[in-house]
Amino acid sequence: MIFIYCLTEKTEFLKLKSYGWYALAIIILIVSLTTPYIIKSVSSDYPVITPDTAGPLNQLVRILTVLGLLASVYYIIVSFRKNTGLKKLRLKYIFTGILIYIFGSLLFVGVLPLFSTNFFFFLDAPAYFSVIWLGLATYAIIKKELFDIKIILTELFVALIGLILFGQIFLMANPRARIIGSVIFLLFCFLGYLLIRTTYREIQKEQEAAKLATDLSDLNETLENKIREKTQELRLNVAELTKSKIALTATLAEVRQTRHQIEEEHNKTMAIIANFADGLLVFDHQNTLTLMNPQAEIFLKISAAEAVGKKPDKLGNLPFFKSLFELLAGNKTTVFRQELAILDLTLEISSVPIFNAEGQTDALIILHDVTREKRIEKMKTEFVSVAAHQLRTPLSAIKWALSLLLEGDFGKLNAEQKDFVKKSYASNQRMIILIDDLLNVAKIEEGKYVYNLRPADMAKLVQAALNACKELSAKRKIKITQVVPDGPITEIKVDAEKITIAMQNLIENAIKYTMPGGQVTISLKYDTNNIEFSVADTGVGISPEQQKRLFTKFFRAANVMLMETDGTGLGLFIAKNIIEAHNGKIWFKSEVNKGSTFYFSLPSEQKSIESKI
Repeated sequence: MIFIYCLTEKTEFLKLKSYGWYALAIIILIVSLTTPYIIKSVSSDYPVITPDTAGPLNQLVRILTVLGLLASVYYIIVSFRKNTGLKKLRLKYIFTGILIYIFGSLLFVGVLPLFSTNFFFFLDAPAYFSVIWLGLATYAIIKKELFDIKIILTELFVALIGLILFGQIFLMANPRARIIGSVIFLLFCFLGYLLIRTTYREIQKEQEAAKLATDLSDLNETLENKIREKTQELRLNVAELTKSKIALTATLAEVRQTRHQIEEEHNKTMAIIANFADGLLVFDHQNTLTLMNPQAEIFLKISAAEAVGKKPDKLGNLPFFKSLFELLAGNKTTVFRQELAILDLTLEISSVPIFNAEGQTDALIILHDVTREKRIEKMKTEFVSVAAHQLRTPLSAIKWALSLLLEGDFGKLNAEQKDFVKKSYASNQRMIILIDDLLNVAKIEEGKYVYNLRPADMAKLVQAALNACKELSAKRKIKITQVVPDGPITEIKVDAEKITIAMQNLIENAIKYTMPGGQVTISLKYDTNNIEFSVADTGVGISPEQQKRLFTKFFRAANVMLMETDGTGLGLFIAKNIIEAHNGKIWFKSEVNKGSTFYFSLPSEQKSIESKI
C-alpha cells in the first residue's frame, strides 16, 4: 500500500498517509509477534488461520488489508487516467502485477479451499504471486525507470539492518539486553529515516533538475516553433507588404496620372471660361461670388479681384449686383432668364442651379450681351411702324376707290368687272389687316398700345367676334357651337376692342386650321374671381416640338402652312399681349390630328393694366 502511494502521489499529504501506514504496519507486526490479539497460534500441519487460532483483532486486520488493496487499485486507476507516455506505461506493469497477486491469492486461498481440502497445497500461492508482482515491479524499475536505484538500495539496506536488529530483540533472554537492543533499534530507525530522507531529497533535486532541463528543452522547442511560426508570418507579411507596396505604387501612379488629367481638364475649362464670349459668374450656396471670367469683368466694369469672395449685397453700389441679389433671393434652385440694363448695355441673364456633393445649391449666372440685338430690334420695330403708317394711307385710299366702284358711283360694272374689283377689294382688305397687325405689334413693343377700360358684357364681345368670323366659317363649312351664359353677370371692366381682337384671332385660327365640315366650340365660363373663354376645334393640332414657339412673332407651325398659306404669325402674339396686359393668362392644349383648345382667363375686377412684351 505504501509503495502504491509513493508511486502515484507527490503531495505533502502523502507524507502523513505514508507515516500512518508505516506506523500501522509496525504496530500490527509487533502485536502479531508479541501478543495473541491477532494470531493465537499457528500449526505447521494446517497453516490456515482458523477461528481457534485467530485473535480478536484478526478480522480488523483482514478488513484493513482488503481496504488497502482496494485503495491501491483505486489510486493506480486514477493515476493511470491522468498520466500519459512513459509514466502510464510504468503504471500498467504495476497494475498488472497487483491484479495477478490479488485475484490469484483470492482464488487459491479464499475460494478453492471451500470446495476441497486437496487445494491446501496452494495455500502458499500468495507468496508465489507476490514474486510475479515483484518481478513486474522490478522490470518497471529497471527498464522503465520507475524509481531511482539509489533510494531503493538505501531503503533495502535500512530495512535489512532494521529487521536484523528487530529480530535480535526477540532472541535476547535478558530484559536489560532487550531494552538496550530496542533503544539501538529505535536509534537506527531514526538514523535510517534521516539517511533515506537525505537520499530522497538528493534524488528529488536531481529529478527537479531533470524536470527543469526537460521544461527548458520543451520551452526551447516551443520558442523555436514560435520563432519559426513568427518567421513564416513575417515572410508572409513581407510578401503582403511587397504586394501592397507594388499596388500602392501603381495606385499612386494612377493618382498622379488622374491628377495630371484633372489639371489638364481644369486648365482647358479655365481657358474656355476665360475666352468665353459671355460673362460667367458662379455663386456658392451662401451667395458668395466664387468665379468671375474676364468677359464678366468687361460687362460689369469691375475686376475679379474686387468682386470674388463677396456677396452681391456687399457690391450693392453697382446697380447690376443689387438687381442680381434680388433675383437670386429665392430663385437659385430654378432656371430663370431675365434682361437687365446695366450702364450702356442690355444683358440677358440666365441662371442655372449647380448641385454640389453635399446637396447644396450653387448658381451659375450667364451674362449674354443683347445690346446689338435690342438696337436692331428697335430699329426694325421703328421701320415697321413707319412703313405700316406710310402704307396705311394709300391702302385706305385704294379701299375707298374700290368701294366706290363696287357701289356704281362711276357707272355700272358688268359681272366680270365686278368680280375683278371684289377680288382686288379683298386683297386690299387683307393688306390693311396685315398693316393693322404690324402697327399693333409695333405699338406693343414700343409700349404705346393704349388700353381704354370700360365695363363690357363678355357675351356680347364673343358674339361680335363671331360675327366678324361668320363669313369665313360659312366659306369653310365649319359648324360653330356656342356655350355662353346669358345675363349681365358676365360684364367686367376691359378694353372691349382689344379683347374682341384677341377673341377674333383665336376663333379665326380655329376655323382656318380645321378641315371643312369640322366643328368649333366656343365657351364662356365664370365664377366669383375669373371669367374663362375657350375655343376648341377638331383641326390638325400642333406638334409638341413646335408648341413652345407658338406665341412668338411671325411663327407658324409647319403643318398649318400646308393648309393655309395666308397669315402673318402675329395673331397669337397680339392676343397673348392683350390678355396678359389685362392681368390674365392664356394657354392651350393640342394633339396632332385631333385638334386644339385655346383658353384665356381674366380677373373679374381690373385694377390697372399695362402693355407686356
